[in-house]
Amino acid sequence: MKKIFSVSSIAFGLCMLCMMACQKKDKSPVPTDGSMPADFASFYEKFHADTAFQMAHISFPLKGVPMHADSATIVEDDFYFQKPLWILHRPMVLNDTFYTQQFFKLTDEMVLERIIQKDVNFGMERRFVKLNNEWTLIHYTAMNPLAKK
Repeated sequence: MKKIFSVSSIAFGLCMLCMMACQKKDKSPVPTDGSMPADFASFYEKFHADTAFQMAHISFPLKGVPMHADSATIVEDDFYFQKPLWILHRPMVLNDTFYTQQFFKLTDEMVLERIIQKDVNFGMERRFVKLNNEWTLIHYTAMNPLAKK
């Protein structure tokens, strides 16, 4: 059976899409209280908004851990993400009830980000370093069970 959409239902759908696209963006998840390097928040926003910028600011082959890694991959610590297979990272809208997003300034030129799914102890981690005066992603651990502490 063929479904026919009325002009009004199509117009309503387009109107809803436009309203969602025109909504104000949430503020950056990067703390702006001085605990992070001054230029990191603007880098982080552009990293997720501009695909060419993102690809230019990743140190490929990128050391890391793939999603749902087996114990041998984790123990051997020799996995590298390759540029042709990279899945672009987009801004994440996280529900604070289920996820925690944390940023740690390890040095003035290194920032660690962790996103943790609270109830099942799963998480991801990204490490950014400032190289040649530009922030670069140097390590990525995709969603995996976290070590118990």
